[in-house]
Amino acid sequence: MSKHEREQSVTFVRPVALLALVLATGCSAPVEHPGGQNAKERGRSGQAPEGNPGSIGPERTATAEGVVEKSDSVCKHIWATGDFDVTCLALKSRARVTRIIGPPPPSALLENPPPAPFEGYPWGYVYYEKGLLKALTYNYSVVPANYPWGPQALVWIGLKKTSEPHDYGFVVGWGTDSRQLVCCGLVMETVSMLKSQAQITVRFDRKTSEVPSR
Repeated sequence: MSKHEREQSVTFVRPVALLALVLATGCSAPVEHPGGQNAKERGRSGQAPEGNPGSIGPERTATAEGVVEKSDSVCKHIWATGDFDVTCLALKSRARVTRIIGPPPPSALLENPPPAPFEGYPWGYVYYEKGLLKALTYNYSVVPANYPWGPQALVWIGLKKTSEPHDYGFVVGWGTDSRQLVCCGLVMETVSMLKSQAQITVRFDRKTSEVPSR
């Protein structure tokens, strides 16, 4: 972690009881992570930094809806360079997710390992449902600008702010009881940002090309 990151790093609290709320509200207990410089560079500019695979190339194809779908190899490179892009993981099988970001480390190596069925990583954790990655939590090492209302919190994880979030008390975000966040080829079931700390949880509903199940 750079001096700049240390000066702006977040002090995380770890209320384990919040883990039980992930399926209902999208809130969770955090796991501290070092963050990636490229992710912050992208967050400041709203675009991927030069040299990062942020434009359509031979392994990035546009769908009929005009949304760019990144291949697993491109996603693996994005993660290897320190960027955090949830579109690379959303609704993918465990095998594909593991190929992109690697397997979760042993719980003994995590400062605050989550209980099953959550799988912990240094930056947060993931949750699978019916064999697909349904949700994940990410903890920012640097507080995004105007958090949690500004667009930077979404940009830093590969999403875009296409509508205004709502205030749900101790969290700010988008929920199924209101307009869902739709961007980047995905419909998010819920997006929750804790007010007390820089942490975001995203639950994925479906791809925009798919017919709603409900």
